Amino acid sequence: MKPYVGILLTSLLLFGCSATQKEAKQDLRDPSVELKQTSIRNSTAIDDDTCYKYQRSLLHENLQDDYDRLYGALLHHEASVLLDCSVPYVMTLFDAVTFDHPELFWSNYEYNYKESEDKKSVTLYPSYAYDKKESAALQKQVDAVASPLLQKAREKQGDYEKVKFLYDWIIDHTDYVNKEENNQNMLSVLLDQEAVCAGYSKSFKYLLDQLDIPNAVILVQVIENPDEYHVVNMVQMDKAWYYLDPTFGDIKIEKSYANYRYAYFGMTSEEMENIYTPQQEIKKTTAVKDSFFYHEGAYLKGYDEDQITAIIASNINNPNPCLAIKCDSRQTYEQVKQLLRSQHIFNLFENAGYNPQEFEYYSLDENYCFFLNYW
Repeated sequence: MKPYVGILLTSLLLFGCSATQKEAKQDLRDPSVELKQTSIRNSTAIDDDTCYKYQRSLLHENLQDDYDRLYGALLHHEASVLLDCSVPYVMTLFDAVTFDHPELFWSNYEYNYKESEDKKSVTLYPSYAYDKKESAALQKQVDAVASPLLQKAREKQGDYEKVKFLYDWIIDHTDYVNKEENNQNMLSVLLDQEAVCAGYSKSFKYLLDQLDIPNAVILVQVIENPDEYHVVNMVQMDKAWYYLDPTFGDIKIEKSYANYRYAYFGMTSEEMENIYTPQQEIKKTTAVKDSFFYHEGAYLKGYDEDQITAIIASNINNPNPCLAIKCDSRQTYEQVKQLLRSQHIFNLFENAGYNPQEFEYYSLDENYCFFLNYW
């Protein structure tokens, strides 16, 4: 029987935050999985690779050699690479490498493969959107945008300010547009300024990698739309992990509400899982100190009218009055919602030294946030 030759598309092509294909995957961390372990072949040294490789860490150790081989091949535009695994693992390896390495923007996520007679290895023939010369020219364009941006980020104090600066920049300079060209890579944000979720998330990872801030692109499913696959970022700030979604920060909430974007900045794992269903292992975290609301003194640890009054008072001199409040629990959130639906809220405005004629608010049940405009 002749070896099978076919064409595959990686499973995580995300168009309009929905995946074109999603296949069941085996648990690659299970040591009972029988894989052929060999020395790395057909690959260059990857010692200079300093990005945070979360997806690699989730692979069975026998597959990590294949990951390194595939990364080396894509990095250098190699025509083929031999992987010591069977066909079902190829798609997972390809996704892992391209999630961990957004700088490989020249990969177009399409490849041919040839399976060995014994079905224990696969020769992969990657396809590239850009050749070496084109990729080098595009990288210079990326550097022209990213270098001054990263210099400004490095001048910020602490992880929170650095991460927030880049998060804001991506949202402020990107329009959510479901288009074909570059929509799966970082060029869509850094050069085209039009992207879908893959572009937002991978651009964010690329920039954070340059600052040596541990981070990862995480595949999730949107709970309110079970057919919708999406990617978010898992970022370490001050040695604690948080979840951020620049895509939803840009498109999900009415933009007339100031600070709406920060509902998706610095989420705990519980808050994240109120919105998304992770499609892979994630880090559990309860940290809140590097959330926007905590930094701004707008994080309610229990229902506290004195704190709410103080938050109102701190915004009196804002030329565009708006409040952003986040609650620590569902109970606190429901209590604040009842306050906003009552006349008593005007007493708190008066106590803060402000007498609005009207106000309106936008609430997010999934992560316990309120945004208020008043005049």
